[in-house]
Amino acid sequence: MRGHIAGTLIVAVSLIVAMAIFCAGGYYFVGYQEWDVGAATYVYRDRPFSGAVLGASVVASGVVLCGAAMLVLRVARRQGTPMIDDCPVRADVR
Repeated sequence: MRGHIAGTLIVAVSLIVAMAIFCAGGYYFVGYQEWDVGAATYVYRDRPFSGAVLGASVVASGVVLCGAAMLVLRVARRQGTPMIDDCPVRADVR
């Protein structure tokens, strides 16, 4: 049971952290656009490396989620029974 609780906490925390990282990168990327009423389009202010920051936030979010997946598998295996069965035993129906 402890493995399931730990797995649930790992997933919840990792999703929150990954979303916070992704949203921070997206805010930095979108935050430098300014609406120009006269031209009816977005005008970009000078904010350096905004694309790199967005890309890094996407990669960092992916790393957090993959790390959480590995932790869930590890916690499940250390508690005895895997939460995700790699090779499920199939009933031989004849």
